[in-house]
Amino acid sequence: MKIVVVRHGEVPSHKLRQACADNETLTERGKAQARELHKILGGYRFDAVYSSSLQRTKDTARIITEGQGIEIIIDERLNTRRKKKGMDLGLLVDKAYWDLHYHKYDGIIEPLSEFYNRVCQFLAEVTTKGYDKVLLVTHHSVTKAIEAYFMDLMVDGMLISDGLEPGNIAVFEKK
Repeated sequence: MKIVVVRHGEVPSHKLRQACADNETLTERGKAQARELHKILGGYRFDAVYSSSLQRTKDTARIITEGQGIEIIIDERLNTRRKKKGMDLGLLVDKAYWDLHYHKYDGIIEPLSEFYNRVCQFLAEVTTKGYDKVLLVTHHSVTKAIEAYFMDLMVDGMLISDGLEPGNIAVFEKK
């Protein structure tokens, strides 16, 4: 089974190197990145396409699969780390985005261990469905967790992978 992982295209907060707000949409550059991914992946026939529930990933997935007539399956387990109930995302927006992938903000957002387990449960489920090729459109922190899952990059409770840049692709194989 091949799992093609795509990070959504650029959004406004990327230029500021800040955490993304839930409601951010793709910039013109982000849309162009998605169109480029469509050119690269357009001839690749996927058995399933999964996206997080956030608009920027749904838009990226829609552009990539345009004209293919394939359903995009929305799965919240592909969402970025969730904010804690009652916490204002505004507390995170001024934080450097790379800090959000460690334990520093576990009191504000979903603890890293819960987040990693959520992504691993999703991957374990998808790999048992009998797909040959699957596309996952998701977020930076999730790409880090996926890399950690397939490449054993969880060390001392931290995800040590770099993750993907906006509009980039990684391919993993599960035998």
